[in-house]
Amino acid sequence: MTFRAELDAVVQNLKEQGLLQSRSRMHHLCMLHPEARLSGAWHSGVYGFCFQTEHHRYYLRCFPHAGDYNFYLYCYVRPERLSERSPER
Repeated sequence: MTFRAELDAVVQNLKEQGLLQSRSRMHHLCMLHPEARLSGAWHSGVYGFCFQTEHHRYYLRCFPHAGDYNFYLYCYVRPERLSERSPER
């Protein structure tokens, strides 16, 4: 699977689960997971979720309030995958 196809599948799954369905749904799901609240963030209502696929690790930062972007999705190659790509010395 290409990265683009995987990213599309991840975003689609987040929509289906509700986190990226609407701001009110995101807020509801964040309230169900108070452990995901990011202490020390610029706003008290910022939540973070981490999940991974076979090749990548994703971090979703949610801001379920009006007046700003409502989420950022960060993607990183999983560390163990980086070592697999490193040339042997």
